[in-house]
Amino acid sequence: MGNYLDTATGRNETHERMRRIALHDAYYKGSQYADHREWRSLLGYRADVDPPTIIVNYPRLIIDRPSHFAFDRVRGAESADESAQAFLSDVVSATNLLERLGELCVEASVKGDALLTFEFEPDNPDNPFPIRMVRAEDYTVEVDPHNSARILFIRIEYRYVDEEGAERWHREEIYPDRTATYRGEPVRGKTIWGSGSALGMLGIAPEEPVEWRLTALKKNPFGFIPAVLVRNCGRSGTVYGESDLSDLLTIFDDINWKLSQRSRNISRTMNAILKNINGRILNEYISEDAVLNVIGENAQVGYLVNDADMSEIATHISDLRRALSEISGVTMIDPEKYTGFGAASGFALSMLYEPLIALSEKKRRTIGGAVERFLSMILKAAGALGILETELGSTAVSLTYGAMFRSTESELFDRQARLLAGLEAGVISKESVMQKLGGE
Repeated sequence: MGNYLDTATGRNETHERMRRIALHDAYYKGSQYADHREWRSLLGYRADVDPPTIIVNYPRLIIDRPSHFAFDRVRGAESADESAQAFLSDVVSATNLLERLGELCVEASVKGDALLTFEFEPDNPDNPFPIRMVRAEDYTVEVDPHNSARILFIRIEYRYVDEEGAERWHREEIYPDRTATYRGEPVRGKTIWGSGSALGMLGIAPEEPVEWRLTALKKNPFGFIPAVLVRNCGRSGTVYGESDLSDLLTIFDDINWKLSQRSRNISRTMNAILKNINGRILNEYISEDAVLNVIGENAQVGYLVNDADMSEIATHISDLRRALSEISGVTMIDPEKYTGFGAASGFALSMLYEPLIALSEKKRRTIGGAVERFLSMILKAAGALGILETELGSTAVSLTYGAMFRSTESELFDRQARLLAGLEAGVISKESVMQKLGGE
């Protein structure tokens, strides 16, 4: 099992990757400030910096909106070889893969990447190629040191509790020619990362050394690694992808800080009580059920009004939200300002949401493209195992999508007229016309 992943450098790189994954996942879930020390350490804040008291979950909006916008409109998967279309449709239907593309996109967009893998189960005719979607924190990849695009093996590793209630670790390593499965037991009293690590609490990586025992070794029937690394985005030459949140964390914090500050200012002015005792004015908070003794000829008690100027904070929050929109590509529209326009055409909406459309198309090229390669890999495996009756001329697969926006009746009429004109001119087939009109 000697490899780069098990070297000191490899373990440190895995540890740092897991910390980033945990941080981005915490921001998506809105729990980023639960561990103050880990949060300060990863963001580079001083030890005396306190987290905001108000959390607005913009990360979830920025992730969910383009993910579902891109993949909720997927229609199906098409094989370049018509003889494999029925088999491909059966695989897609049995695994519900297309219905899970939004979920896959969210996973990769938050954590940088995800893993799709499949196995062959000849005794399961309804679903001979079951698919697994593996979380980013549950796998690492060993690559050729001279060619990062060439994967040598994939390691899937996670913690679980066995039938007797004991904590165990599962590890499987997938090679082009074999799959090895191990069972691990923690070595008590020793640590790898140190006590108190947020990773140990999250169950992402073992804090304690693990003794691994080989439990199964089986031949890989495909002759290649049956998995695709679904990378969200990343620089050339890197193994893993990058999270959509990686450049936005400090902006999220600043928005939350400003909202917390504005909330404190409003609360103080709204709840404060002005006491004028013998000409001496004091500003301090007094609970609603407090008993006040007012002594003196000019003594009086009155509530302050909220006359503080919050415009600068509001402007700054608006600027931060605009920066989020520009950097992320997710359009954020104030519903109070966008009213009274009536039914907008698909063209008008496409202009309004142009950044979101561009981002969704990018998701379809990267994440959707990885899914296409994955389905193509299944066709290749089926052909190698003799499951398909005919030899495939091509294993290429493409996902088909519906329109980004619903068209108005006028746009539908114009589109149908153009398609029918093309049919009469002989430049488009009847099948193509029916397919295009069927999606409207």
